[in-house]
Amino acid sequence: MTELEKLKKENEILRQRLRMCKESHKRWKLKWESRFDKLDQQLDAARKNKFINRDAWNMDHDLADLIKRALVNFKNYNRHGIPGCFKMDPKNDCKSHKELEEIWDNMLDKMIKSWDIMSMEDSSSRYLDNQKEVDEGLQLFIDYFGYLWD
Repeated sequence: MTELEKLKKENEILRQRLRMCKESHKRWKLKWESRFDKLDQQLDAARKNKFINRDAWNMDHDLADLIKRALVNFKNYNRHGIPGCFKMDPKNDCKSHKELEEIWDNMLDKMIKSWDIMSMEDSSSRYLDNQKEVDEGLQLFIDYFGYLWD
């Protein structure tokens, strides 16, 4: 469900609650009308920009989750090769293509693990617990970003 669909659903729920509140206490009515107005503003912003303020709040988690899912998809895709720099590296001269593919898959696994940790709600504590592993995966992502294609 997209953010816009979630907001539309929340908007409808708030409208129903507002109808109920109109029949009861005036304080409740004011509370829900205020929330309804804010939601209308968020919906307008979402229609115009495709982003809302809530997106900026957890942008690191949202982007980390997006990158993680893209990397998982890429790894599971029927890829046709490995980064060309693997073949040019002298330390890989004696390695078969299959061995180089395994190295590339292991690197992708490290990248995925890093982004998975960064996408979790409690990523700050998990990052500290796995800092070396996360940093290694993120550095691999930076180093091999230009090779994430097939």
